[in-house]
Parts: sequence; C-alpha cells; structure tokens
Amino acid sequence: MHEFSIASQIISIALAEAKRRYAKRVLEIKIRIGKFSFINPDQLKFSLEAIASMEPSLNGVVFSVSEEDAVAKCIECNYQWIVECKDNPLYHYSPPIVRCPRCNNISKLVKGRDCVIEGICIEV
Repeated sequence: MHEFSIASQIISIALAEAKRRYAKRVLEIKIRIGKFSFINPDQLKFSLEAIASMEPSLNGVVFSVSEEDAVAKCIECNYQWIVECKDNPLYHYSPPIVRCPRCNNISKLVKGRDCVIEGICIEV
C-alpha cells in the first residue's frame, strides 16, 4: 500500500508550507492524481485522514482528491487521446507501450502519471 507513504509526504509538505506561512491550521488540501499513477483515491484519502488525526494543526482538514485521465500523444502525427487505464501489476513499474489509434506509431503519455498538490488552504 504505497498510498500511506504518499499521504505521509503530502502531509509533510502541507505542514511545512503552513509553518512557513505562520498558519494556525490547515483547512483544505487539494490533490490531483493521474489514473496511470495507480494511486487508489479512497486508500489515499483514508491514509491522509488517519495521519491528519494525529496532528492538531490538521484538525478538521478537508482532503479534496480528484483524478486526471491518462492522455497520450503520438510522436509522429501529434494526435492526442485519452488512454483507457486498466490496472496491470506490470504498469506499476513501467507504463505500457501506447500506440496511436490513427497511425499505429509509438506514443508517449503526456498526462495522468502525476500526483500533485494543487492547493493548500490555511488559516493565518
């Protein structure tokens, strides 16, 4: 369950930013995860809430977790499309080879592999 270690890092970043800005507490943390990151949104939220319950400055924090589709772009013809994301254990180590549906050339994933903190709302 790599969601717990990701949640720990998110909490650490949010607390460091809150401290840097002399915040009384953190009100909301917005997170965007790509479907090809293979992070389970429910497990991530559960982990975030479990860790937050032990930190007074995170009392009542809201976690907004959104998912981003995986998007591929053809290297040859520049066609972009949303890639269907099926959880295969091998993809956790390396993304699949994606071929363009128009010209069948190898393409690259341009969206959908990230885990990003989009915003932190604090009370000062």
